[in-house]
Amino acid sequence: MRSALVEVEDLYLSVPAGPLHMQRKPILQGVRFAVPEGARAAYLGPNGAGKTSTFRVLCRLVRPDRGYVRYRGKPWIPPRRMGFLPEQPYFYRNLTPRELLRAFGRLVGMRAPDAAIRHWCARLEVAHVLDQRLSACSKGQLQRIGLVLALLHDPEFLLLDEPMSGLDPLGRELVAEVLREVAAQGKTILFSTHILGDAEDLCDHAIVLHKGRVRYEGAMEALLAGEGRKYRIRFRAAQAWEGARALGGGVQEVVCGAEEKEMLFARLVQAGAEVLELAPLRRSLEEAFSELIGEDRGDA
Repeated sequence: MRSALVEVEDLYLSVPAGPLHMQRKPILQGVRFAVPEGARAAYLGPNGAGKTSTFRVLCRLVRPDRGYVRYRGKPWIPPRRMGFLPEQPYFYRNLTPRELLRAFGRLVGMRAPDAAIRHWCARLEVAHVLDQRLSACSKGQLQRIGLVLALLHDPEFLLLDEPMSGLDPLGRELVAEVLREVAAQGKTILFSTHILGDAEDLCDHAIVLHKGRVRYEGAMEALLAGEGRKYRIRFRAAQAWEGARALGGGVQEVVCGAEEKEMLFARLVQAGAEVLELAPLRRSLEEAFSELIGEDRGDA
């Protein structure tokens, strides 16, 4: 079992609300989760769930009402060990990407950032805009430059708020490839996204937040399996099997629950059928997400 790199415990956050800001609106209500070291963790939830607010607390941009964040068992996350990409990165538009990245490199103590700048800009296919003003860059280019900024100082923990925002399909595929490469190097990633297919493809850990509370935390595989896991049995038999779907070439398929699969398998073998496959069925992340959020999701 992997040890936790980041631990969030009983996090509460509220903001001023109402006439003259005399009231408080709860945003986070006892948020608690852990990100295992080396995990690719998705932080999921509908709009208004509190994802960006959680990230702001992790970056110490806002102070929570209660609760704490620990990094390797110590309070808070050392800034130089974390790379952060906000949902809408804001840059000084009259700078060039090279000037921006060099300035950031100096801020985090890099003596010679140029090699890292060249490497990550080439990898994320923005090297050709290094010396043009940021005001002339497209939204997708700005998003990838923001990711270069997060990766530049070789952090061990990446905190990414909607990293695929503003990217076309090719850009999303490129960023996904880079994140897989970074994860293979042992980095830990926590990112939020509304594109559930990206989270399902990239992540091995999931945290689902709704109305300021964690509804699920754990392995992505367990979330997709669900409680009432079903199994698919494919087999070849001379005669049609009751309840089975014909796939052609004499192959048939039947779906059953976990409690039925052993009995059905034995019946098929006894009947002389050739069992080709017995495999668990996975629901999609979208199906699992909708089930967790339930009928409340429209109020988020």
